[in-house]
Amino acid sequence: MTKTERYLSLLWQLVSSTGMRLSEDSVKEILGNPSRASYYRMISELTLGNGKLPAILTKLKDLDVTYFKLHQDSWQQVSTAQKEGQFYLECYKKLGHLLESDYTKLIYSSDDEYVKDGAYQELKSDYLHLGQKFIYLTKIQSKPFDKQKKTILNSIIKGLLEECEMTLLYRSSGKSKTEIRRLRPLTLCHYRDELYLLAQRHDDGKWVERTYKLQRIQEAKLHLTSKYKYPTIRDWNPEEIYKKTSGLIRGVEQEVRLKIYGHSRNILKEKNFYSCKTISENDEFIEYSCLYTNEEEFLGQIFNYAQDIEVIGPAKLKKNFIEKATLAINRNLAKSEAA
Repeated sequence: MTKTERYLSLLWQLVSSTGMRLSEDSVKEILGNPSRASYYRMISELTLGNGKLPAILTKLKDLDVTYFKLHQDSWQQVSTAQKEGQFYLECYKKLGHLLESDYTKLIYSSDDEYVKDGAYQELKSDYLHLGQKFIYLTKIQSKPFDKQKKTILNSIIKGLLEECEMTLLYRSSGKSKTEIRRLRPLTLCHYRDELYLLAQRHDDGKWVERTYKLQRIQEAKLHLTSKYKYPTIRDWNPEEIYKKTSGLIRGVEQEVRLKIYGHSRNILKEKNFYSCKTISENDEFIEYSCLYTNEEEFLGQIFNYAQDIEVIGPAKLKKNFIEKATLAINRNLAKSEAA
């Protein structure tokens, strides 16, 4: 048995013992009955720590009996780390609600009920309240998956992990008919509370990159015997590819100049958006240079702050921004006048 193995054995037997304490004789036996010098060296490491190891044990005396317990401060760090890990799992569980995996169904609770018979009940001291300590708040959410969509999601995840081709029955936006698509799954993407499959589609004898919204996939069939070689990070790096896009739609990068006024000026100052660079700033506005790849997606995003935005250029984007705003104003004015 190595020294490390003996230390681990000592810890295990200590936490398993009655009262979480061990007599000095028991400790000596677990450590292999070392020589006097070796024993005192090992006990010094365990009770005082060294450069790599914190103090693990505390040496105590009860009348004439010497015994050892866990060192409170060091053990508290372990306990805190465990709670921290559970907290982060709870956070990821809420962020990953679309995946509906076993990990998103983790429950941390005591035996007591939080609400019982319509009244709040006292909880055990070990209750962590993790469900209360993190919330993922979004008001436009994807519809919950039904059994069919959950089966489709599981097939996609399996296809990604197994690196095998698959066939989708897919209904494109604005179309009533479904189409068959043979593809190689590359990445599952969470975007604006929807899941999308980024894949290579077999088209005219070659593989081209395409995007599929999970809610529009009607059926997914795996071809487990049709394996493919997953591309290297040099050939497919989604984090890098989508770093400067307006969203999911890729295209040629274009620069836009914006002036942000009013309350939105302070809000956007706290955010990173569209690889923006500050051109100038004064008490009235901040002027930004931003990059976008798809006009429709870009306008949709900045329209949250439309009342405080001036598009300086390019002229085409400015014209379309004004048209979008004018349509919204005219539609609402017409409804108001009709009422």
